[in-house]
Amino acid sequence: MSTFPLPVDAPEAVRRALSPVDVRQLLETQANNGTRIESVRARYIRYKKLHGTVVAYEVETNRGTVWAYTRAAEPERLRQEAARFAAPAANSAGLPPLVLAADASLLLLCFPNDRYLGEVESALDLRKLRRVLIQHESRYEALRLRKRKSHMQVVRYKPERRAVLRASLSWADEHEKKFSEELFVRCSAVGFSPDRSAALHAANAAGLCVPRVVAQPTARVSVESSVGPSLPNVDLARVGAELARLHSIAWQGTHDAATAYLESAPVEIRALAQLAPHLGKRAQELLCALGPCPSRERTLVHGDFHVQQIVPRGDERPAVVDFDRAGTGFPAQDLGWFYAHLALANQPGWEARMYELERGYATLRALPSALELQWHKRWSLLATVTQPFRRVQYDWPAALERQLDRVEEREVHA
Repeated sequence: MSTFPLPVDAPEAVRRALSPVDVRQLLETQANNGTRIESVRARYIRYKKLHGTVVAYEVETNRGTVWAYTRAAEPERLRQEAARFAAPAANSAGLPPLVLAADASLLLLCFPNDRYLGEVESALDLRKLRRVLIQHESRYEALRLRKRKSHMQVVRYKPERRAVLRASLSWADEHEKKFSEELFVRCSAVGFSPDRSAALHAANAAGLCVPRVVAQPTARVSVESSVGPSLPNVDLARVGAELARLHSIAWQGTHDAATAYLESAPVEIRALAQLAPHLGKRAQELLCALGPCPSRERTLVHGDFHVQQIVPRGDERPAVVDFDRAGTGFPAQDLGWFYAHLALANQPGWEARMYELERGYATLRALPSALELQWHKRWSLLATVTQPFRRVQYDWPAALERQLDRVEEREVHA
């Protein structure tokens, strides 16, 4: 049974869904001969009691890494969901693609089987990827894909939400000259911001290092270029300058990123109330005390700006990736979002790192007012308050309290 601290009213099926021991047993009962499971680690949880709780696992085997996820729901609902996978896709590690334990109210699915990311299976097919590339860029017609030297790797995965795959491709041209190329295939269950491609194009035209959209075969799948290898030691002053450049771009988009942002905190607080009602009540009081958003200026915003969206490039300017939520919003919302994620990581000196980002921003563009910055930092803290739980952080009760304490501080670092 799971040792992860769950709400006192969590159903037994949810506790089993969060138990690496139980998940390992489910996988081992139907694994291929020769497959040995070496570790099973929970990486992400979306808590809905028996209304569809989802737990994502990273499973290490002697044949490679596979992502899997469990769903906890009523037995009949799980039987219906399992029936949708008439021919579930296999995986290279020899793990069972689907295991239904209806008596325990559990369904286990191994990647790429996903109820809402149906395009993932096609995205993993290198031959189909080559056809997509040819349809969008003629230069690929003369290239031969060396399939045995090419492979796909899952970079990020949130079940039933999104997946990011790294395609390491080996090509041979008409003269049999060989070269490698790295692309990223992004899959989204709900599709991308309608401003995403335009935002990337505008950012590139303004001199920012951002991915290039190579192909977008459907509304929920996009193929992007790589911005190069990530190097150590991100300089946050330089990152702040890049954000200022982004906010300075002349922009007339169609996606209202501000509205989605202003809806995020109330949604997060409702999720918090399911985990810890007393903290949910406290968070709601803090939200009410904040008052209305003071921001008026609107610009192009990234929409999900945090340190994992930055690719350091040594002496060159850092790259910015993942424009899936880009659109028209408040400049202070990107700054507040970055602040909240630094606070979540809670690394020593994180306040000083935020100061460095703001210092770099101010070299190219005036910072929003202190009133705006404080409001957006507090709002973003509330809008990310359940992240320690979602990331399966064992000290999540204390981490949630810590986030709320920061909202209550008289002066948020600005």
